[in-house]
Amino acid sequence: MRVNAVSPGWIETEINRPLMEHALSSFSIASDVPTGRWGEPGDVTGVAVWLASDASAYVTGANIPVDGGLSVAVPEDWRALRVERTWMRETERCLATHST
Repeated sequence: MRVNAVSPGWIETEINRPLMEHALSSFSIASDVPTGRWGEPGDVTGVAVWLASDASAYVTGANIPVDGGLSVAVPEDWRALRVERTWMRETERCLATHST
């Protein structure tokens, strides 16, 4: 018997639709993910199909994150990156406001 888990991150699904439709939230979430994008349902499906196949016959007790690298991001690096991105967004917003 094999027992494994798939742990999805920010995936484009109905449960996340309100966040995806809010431009700032969607952008903020995607920018925090190392791959820079929301995951697609197929990203999770691919892992599930692999786990159900003979190709993973010797895999058991594994938790496979499908989160674009978010689970292994170094918190200090991401804190600094988030501050930089926030500063860039605010600067762009100010420039857009004052250029009209």
